[in-house]
Amino acid sequence: MSNTHDLFAVGAQVERGVGRLEPERAKACKYGDPLCPCQDGDMCHYEGPNPMTPPTIDDIDTADHVHHAPSGEDWVVAYVAADRLAWCGWPQGQAALADCTLLKKATPGELDKLLREMADMDGNDMRAAYARGRLAARHEPPNVI
Repeated sequence: MSNTHDLFAVGAQVERGVGRLEPERAKACKYGDPLCPCQDGDMCHYEGPNPMTPPTIDDIDTADHVHHAPSGEDWVVAYVAADRLAWCGWPQGQAALADCTLLKKATPGELDKLLREMADMDGNDMRAAYARGRLAARHEPPNVI
């Protein structure tokens, strides 16, 4: 059988639904990084031959208060991904983490509250996606009443 014939046979099977592949569901990064390629099935930024340092509890994190030196503004942190920090508020955006200084560390309750509020946001917002992923990594539904 020729290769061309094989392709036609496979194409006919696909049209009939034989051997149909179901799309894989994206898995949240276990380190909470919404930009990590592991969510698409690639190697995680924090594992493998040249891993980045995973975030720790002492690092700037969601719901912490920071001072952004270039703008002179104080922000509430939506999330930190690698060397970038996303702030709460509008317009959404990111800044270099190195430009931010921790002013106030959030309590666990403040962190949890903000994650749930961001997870409830509508639209295609990276902050909402991050919060949903982080709650999923903790095996918690975003909306528990």
